[in-house]
Amino acid sequence: MDSPDDWYVEMRARSQAVLQLSSRGGLDVVRQPEGSDFDLLLTITGDGERRRARHVGVVVRPGPSRNEAVPPDSLSIRRESLAFIDATFPICMVSISPTDGSGYFRWIVEPVIQNGEPILQYGRRADFVPLTEGLLDQFTTDVSAWYDARLGNVDDALAYAGARTADRSAVSEPTRPLVS
Repeated sequence: MDSPDDWYVEMRARSQAVLQLSSRGGLDVVRQPEGSDFDLLLTITGDGERRRARHVGVVVRPGPSRNEAVPPDSLSIRRESLAFIDATFPICMVSISPTDGSGYFRWIVEPVIQNGEPILQYGRRADFVPLTEGLLDQFTTDVSAWYDARLGNVDDALAYAGARTADRSAVSEPTRPLVS
């Protein structure tokens, strides 16, 4: 970003991301200090003890003016993987359009259950998908399932995620996990 108004576009994108993510019940959103590796920390809440300490880091980027997010190039993805090589919890990216506030989502460090084991792996897809209420519901389900599996509750994890996660774990390609 090169114009004097870039700070405003970035600030507006972060504010829009907070609004969109906090509009769904069960997600607490906390802004991170300037210079942090990610902009927001999400905590999945609800169900009392079951949801404590279930965090996701969110990197927020202003998107293009049109109604679609541009996928990152291979150099950007390489930088991301190096920046988050030591991640111990899931990290995603949200891109917000400065013109209409529409949001887009993709994983940087994705929580996956593979062969019944919770692992973190670099996002398998670089393209963005629209940030919708349904996506936030699935996001919460997938992250909760991953944390349940980390706590040894594999049956609970698969019940939360349903067939979608079970099917995905059975067919996902083996990859080098970041953390297991």
